[in-house]
Amino acid sequence: MRRSLHACLLLLLALPIWVGLSAPATAQDATLGERLELYFEAVAANRDFSGIIAARRGDALLAYEVFGEADFEAGTGFDAQSRFHAGSMTKALIYAVLLEVEAEGDLDRSAAVRTLIPELPATYGATIGEVMAGTAPLPPLGRDELIDARNDTFLSWFAHAYEPATAIPAEASAAQLPLMALIAERAGGGRMELQAALEVFAPLGMTQSVFYRGSGRTPQRLVTGYLPAGSPLQVDRAGARPAGLIDHGWWTTPDDLIRFGAALSRREVDFFRADGSLAGGLQREIIADQAVYQLTGEAEGQHMGILFIPSEELVIAYAVNIASYPAAALPQILSQIILLEPTQSLPDRLASYRWLDSHLDAAGQYVLPNGQRLELRAEAGGLVLQPSGERLTPTGEDRLLWRAMNTELLMIRRAEDGAVERLQASRHLPLQSPERFDIGRTVLPELIADEAAD
Repeated sequence: MRRSLHACLLLLLALPIWVGLSAPATAQDATLGERLELYFEAVAANRDFSGIIAARRGDALLAYEVFGEADFEAGTGFDAQSRFHAGSMTKALIYAVLLEVEAEGDLDRSAAVRTLIPELPATYGATIGEVMAGTAPLPPLGRDELIDARNDTFLSWFAHAYEPATAIPAEASAAQLPLMALIAERAGGGRMELQAALEVFAPLGMTQSVFYRGSGRTPQRLVTGYLPAGSPLQVDRAGARPAGLIDHGWWTTPDDLIRFGAALSRREVDFFRADGSLAGGLQREIIADQAVYQLTGEAEGQHMGILFIPSEELVIAYAVNIASYPAAALPQILSQIILLEPTQSLPDRLASYRWLDSHLDAAGQYVLPNGQRLELRAEAGGLVLQPSGERLTPTGEDRLLWRAMNTELLMIRRAEDGAVERLQASRHLPLQSPERFDIGRTVLPELIADEAAD
């Protein structure tokens, strides 16, 4: 797939734009577009859904549906150049670059990672293939130990993506991405920005995609990510992300996602291993007797993905910028809508209620049934769920709603002082049966207990 820069530029000039807001619609296009609009219009009106959904069969545009806004604070709408953060889907891009470097004979999967990165400790014996497969532990590496005089590296990404001197499974950490990227840079002999452009973006006609490492000129037309907030139509700008996820990675549009998905479907970018397994984060699911392939990614306040159905020549791309309860189920929902399968309606969001002083009695620390801890913190305007930073919404005198997960929390009180002893959760998510569970309050911190005793 590698071509000279001159050939790539000529290709870009010759390629038509596949997807655009002004693309004409046939009756078939309108039918699919109407089904998508009907399904998502209610949650979009409640600001629980915002983004773009595009679908193609071969070269024919089936739908291009736009919901919400790219920036709710500025009132900026989406257009064909609106760029979303691919988040963990950056792994797929880096993997695609590594495949090209390997095809050119510059990368040997059986070689030790230390052949390319000799600064790593001598005890680190992982191979390049193990890193690409996500089965290698991450190297214990101090923040000042990675020195590369030959090309610009991902030192800052490494430093923020995981704590040094740890060895955890690579697939469990965002630090897998910079390790793969550093391997690609050293094997290919160039910066990731250049390699991504020459090896993937230009050959596939992905004219709106950029690889950004947090330095130099900031990409234009970036979409803002949001979290559901306390009032019915309120959304809060997503908080600051670690440098490893916000300063580096793939920013792209649904148009370019469809191009990448088409290349995967045709195996021009081959994520299908010889043993039948899938690489690069690609997954497979059987829906309506059809093999549906999925590639998804998340960044703070944003969610995007690619679906393709080779037997139907269908490629679907979506990108949303509100992290709310419809987002996680989008691959299954879109597959069912596209394949004309019966699809459950999205669960309703409960009506809001006025804030009462008694709602603040729920402030404190809790533990979920799986052992995960969370905190409800009293701040101006209500209660904020930590560590996510999402504002809760009252739905009754003793009820709160976690909008992002469409989960209502019933406050169970002790008779003596009215303090909340536990929360009874009722979760309603797309394509799932309602789930109910208790969230127990933990013991007050020892310092607070001592002060109360004094």
